[in-house]
Amino acid sequence: MPENLNIFLDDILGSAKTGKAVLTFMSAIFGEKLTFPQEKGQEVKLVVYGDEFYAQYETEEGYSVVYDRELGLFCYAFLKDGAFFSSKIPFSNSPPQDLEKHLQEAGDVRLAKANQSARRKG
Repeated sequence: MPENLNIFLDDILGSAKTGKAVLTFMSAIFGEKLTFPQEKGQEVKLVVYGDEFYAQYETEEGYSVVYDRELGLFCYAFLKDGAFFSSKIPFSNSPPQDLEKHLQEAGDVRLAKANQSARRKG
């Protein structure tokens, strides 16, 4: 897959840009750098791990990020009860002090999200 390929994942922007749900299927990705749109910001390059049912996104420096729908931007991720949530700090800013790199959601959280995604995608 080309490094500059824009992937509009249903989990990121869905129908926000086009009025249609955009769904991209991908095979397993292990650390590939891909470019993603942001509703309220410029395109960003992220390191991706996962597949079409569950993916994790990191900055090139290794900080986990999530797409914050309220802000329309990728933000640094925090963990609570094994699940990512948005720090509300866009990753275009410096990372929060003491934020660990390469955070991962708990296995049961990843599995639940993958199962939910698989049901949505039919």
